[in-house]
Amino acid sequence: MKDQKPQTRIRAENAPPRKRQPSENQREDLFLEVDLAMSEELLLWCHRFVSLEYKLAEVAMERNAQKVPKTTWK
Repeated sequence: MKDQKPQTRIRAENAPPRKRQPSENQREDLFLEVDLAMSEELLLWCHRFVSLEYKLAEVAMERNAQKVPKTTWK
């Protein structure tokens, strides 16, 4: 019996630390961080799309002003 107790202690000392379960508030904070990151990413993509739309509109107006024939893609 005396031999088993030191082995148990050694095993406990070398064991990886236990991961604590996040509290409800921590889970909510993590959810909000992920939601914010996704919102920022969506906003960035919307900005890129709108910028591209403006650029295409500018090119279209220039073409109409210059009466350049449109190219056809094969």
